[in-house]
Amino acid sequence: MRITIAISALAFHLATPAFAQSVGPVSSTTTITRDPDAGTFSRDTSVTRARDGAVATSSTDRTRTETGFTSDTSRTGFAGRTASRDYERTRTASGYTESGSITRPNGRSYGLNGSRVRTDNGFTRDRALTNADGATVTIRNVAVARADGQVTRTATRTGPRSGGRHGGRSRRG
Repeated sequence: MRITIAISALAFHLATPAFAQSVGPVSSTTTITRDPDAGTFSRDTSVTRARDGAVATSSTDRTRTETGFTSDTSRTGFAGRTASRDYERTRTASGYTESGSITRPNGRSYGLNGSRVRTDNGFTRDRALTNADGATVTIRNVAVARADGQVTRTATRTGPRSGGRHGGRSRRG
């Protein structure tokens, strides 16, 4: 079974959070295609800025594998700068491992490696980013434990954003 959804510009605008930065009047099209039988998902978005006709695009393809999934995302901004992310997650007996590569709009490339492991009372999650030279740029470790109705979460990060402008917090946990 294949499901295709097209979202109009009005729906896109209404779904935009109130705190999002406005880029002025835009028209956009988002097409989402899911094929549960094949284990595929794709989302393609194109946004055209009315004042100058500049176009930004985003494309994501996700494919289920026998042991997890792969995901490829590419984005091109209004100024023509591109970014991409290739990601693979593999299930293990006690969680998963992950790997991938990230290219930022400034051209810098990074490698991603990590894992999540279930424990008797919670889980641990570790993720490391390395630069193009193979040097570790940042490491994030999270441990969650449950005991006596309480949850304890400990997160540490080493690297340039540790404690800086964002107080050591990232957008995603």
